Amino acid sequence: MSRGRILFADNDPDFLRVRSEFLRSDYEVVEAHTLDEAKQYLQNDRIHLAILDLRMVSDEDERDISGLSLVRDENFRFIPKTFWNPDRI
Repeated sequence: MSRGRILFADNDPDFLRVRSEFLRSDYEVVEAHTLDEAKQYLQNDRIHLAILDLRMVSDEDERDISGLSLVRDENFRFIPKTFWNPDRI
């Protein structure tokens, strides 16, 4: 049976690695450390779900909502997306 492919995007490599491991038992996970990497995966790979960090540029900047740029991109409108917010954990 084919496993779903999840794009997990976060600018913190350690956080990304550890959280991705939880998903790998059930899904194929591709990791993106930057917005550009995430965009390339969304453009070039079959992605079933994208888990995106709201703050892809600076975790310390409360005004950073750079992760939303991928949601606003019309090219990816049919890919389901969810966000996690570091302030809510």
